[in-house]
Amino acid sequence: MDRDNPYDSDEPQQWDAGAAEAHEGQPADDDAVWDLGSGAAPAEGAAWDTFSEGSPTWGAAEVGEEGLDVGYLTEQHPQAAEVGVTDTAAGAQFFGVDDEMWHGEAQPPPIGMPPRGSDRRLGPAILTGAALCAVAVVCFWVSPILTLVLLCVLMVLAAGEFFGALRQVGYQPATLVGLMAAVGLPVAVYWRGAEAYPLALGLVVMAALCWHLVGATTERPVPNVAVTLFGVGYVALLGSFGALMLSYDKGTGLLFGAVVGTVGYDVGAWAVGRLFGRTRLAAASPNKTVEGLIGGVVLAIVACAVILGVGRIDPWGDNPGSVSHAIVLGVVVAVAATLGDLAESMIKRDLDIKDMGNVLPGHGGVLDRFDGLLFAMPSTWGLALLIDLV
Repeated sequence: MDRDNPYDSDEPQQWDAGAAEAHEGQPADDDAVWDLGSGAAPAEGAAWDTFSEGSPTWGAAEVGEEGLDVGYLTEQHPQAAEVGVTDTAAGAQFFGVDDEMWHGEAQPPPIGMPPRGSDRRLGPAILTGAALCAVAVVCFWVSPILTLVLLCVLMVLAAGEFFGALRQVGYQPATLVGLMAAVGLPVAVYWRGAEAYPLALGLVVMAALCWHLVGATTERPVPNVAVTLFGVGYVALLGSFGALMLSYDKGTGLLFGAVVGTVGYDVGAWAVGRLFGRTRLAAASPNKTVEGLIGGVVLAIVACAVILGVGRIDPWGDNPGSVSHAIVLGVVVAVAATLGDLAESMIKRDLDIKDMGNVLPGHGGVLDRFDGLLFAMPSTWGLALLIDLV
């Protein structure tokens, strides 16, 4: 997920209908009620919305002495209630697909074009991404142990964000158990290989149950143990596949391949979605587009073929002139990263939150940035087993 791409992100967008600003130079009519979704452009006092599946339509609100009639709006148009409508002095704020607000515009921004103000995050996002890539390259270059340390740090931060989000909506997960699993599971797998999984996961289940048994948390144990284990599975278990790859002789190249493919996909999806995105990909994340997906897949394949294949990164390009394994990796990682992005979007929508965190300027939280990689790492490991690279 990329915060700077308004059509390849998960953040809610606000469209202001019935804004006080004039439409085409005309004063707003405080008593006007315009039909959301009618497709007709009112002469004054309305703004654009993006609730419909097709082209943007005109939407408006009733603003009079009694204020905004949000009930009428949501009753007549359930999609507005699903996305979200709030009462404001200017009119209705419609929460849709990004976090920019448009007041009384003559027409909406085309799908795929950035709303006003989105470029203000582009600089920090690029700097943060470049810094993360530089740190990762240094760790890969120095040693697998240093790469494992970086992986554990990222998993702890991501797990902390996830459990923090659960607490925001009323759950009481065993956060300490989850954080210990985020470190212990990758370390155990790196130390003992895949055979460490049964014991490590068994200990996590027992620890989560005992957490509630001894009264560390007195709230309902069944749902809270369940969300604790879900967090461990989602972050620690999927992330531990990176440590599993590092435990093999060619493991640094395996994990590096997963990272290259994921970064290539993210950049391609962001750039193409930003410039050409028109067709929405999935309801779980309305701003992801089919065009962005295609761009991400293409750049993931090219990045893997050039960096891993032509660059002879073992084991993807160990045969002179052969890039076939790297090309296949690009396809697999691109599909996995897409599913990872959509899965995190689904979770955030269910929890009704914008971002998992804000530790990475321009990107949101660690989990927001590495959601695709969580799916890409086990997929890369599975591919390596399938084509006998380990």
